Amino acid sequence: MLAAILVSGMVSALVLRGLQLEVRLPEHVFAERPVVGRIALRNRRRFLPSFSIRVVPARKETKARKQWRWEPTTFVFPLNRPAGNQWLQLRDWRVRRVDVAPSAPGIFEGMIYFPYLPPGAQLMADLELIFERRGRYCESSFGVATRFPFAFLTRTRDVALEREIIVYPPFATPDELFEILPLVRGEWESFVRGRGSDLHLIREYMPEDSARHVDWKATAKSGSLKVREFTREDERKLCIVFDNPPAGLISEPAYECAVKLAASLAWHFSELDAEVSFVVSGQGRGVELHEFLARLAVIEPQGKQAGGQESRAGMLQADVLREMAPASTGEYNIVLTARPHGSVPTSWWNCSYFVFLGEEHTPQRSKS
Repeated sequence: MLAAILVSGMVSALVLRGLQLEVRLPEHVFAERPVVGRIALRNRRRFLPSFSIRVVPARKETKARKQWRWEPTTFVFPLNRPAGNQWLQLRDWRVRRVDVAPSAPGIFEGMIYFPYLPPGAQLMADLELIFERRGRYCESSFGVATRFPFAFLTRTRDVALEREIIVYPPFATPDELFEILPLVRGEWESFVRGRGSDLHLIREYMPEDSARHVDWKATAKSGSLKVREFTREDERKLCIVFDNPPAGLISEPAYECAVKLAASLAWHFSELDAEVSFVVSGQGRGVELHEFLARLAVIEPQGKQAGGQESRAGMLQADVLREMAPASTGEYNIVLTARPHGSVPTSWWNCSYFVFLGEEHTPQRSKS
């Protein structure tokens, strides 16, 4: 038995030698929606095949633990005197026991099995991934394991291969946004109504022009067909603003619902022929959809600060209003906020649609 175990360990090590692992992951991933990843395993040996190979994720700690850590400090004497009046001040070190946060969740669980890998060949396996929550998922390494030849022992070789996925918030379909979408689009259409009828120039008639745009007065004066060219009606600007509330202001389900609503509105209006920009409080303005979704994927409520919460909230609100464009620029704002109704200046109502986030799972909509 000891000889068999010894032979099993040697053969397992030989089977795992020369294997090259490659993990391919999709670039854009949404929570609650399945995506397909691909794992490629290559045998770089010329003559020896590999048998019964499994690709497994690295083990991770899921619970917080205590750890001793050295920190720089200053040794002072005497201790009871105020700072700056001590006789002696020396650089020192102290050891403290701190809480170590658990690692980020892994990308996948389970295993991928390759029963036989010929020499010099490469095999691929598709892996269906589905993430229940938004956030950052990462793997620092993967394991290549085998129980060949006798299944007495499992030998695993770690492969240092860092992979990270930013999982976007789940987005709702237009049918699920039926309660708020018609109201938003109605206010938006009312705001931009008439902006596409501004006369830009009068030019010669082209075969692709519509007859209803013919300017008969200019045609009679010039003797040739003239048409009116207007400013583009589809040149509509829209800004989606996520006013990140402080921690504890709304419940966690209501906060996640707000993040999902912001992602859903961004995805829906980006598919339309409109110029859409995005604002997250404290992070500035952007025009890239996936950049906005990546911010929403890892966003957390603003941390509370003792002795100045109101001023901090007012400063954040001022920053958000500064990023919002006034009505003179022709841009319409959709603002998701948990601020009280009275804290919003009345000058913003004519160019903005506010979604007030309440304690309920469904946000409270208001436009008045």
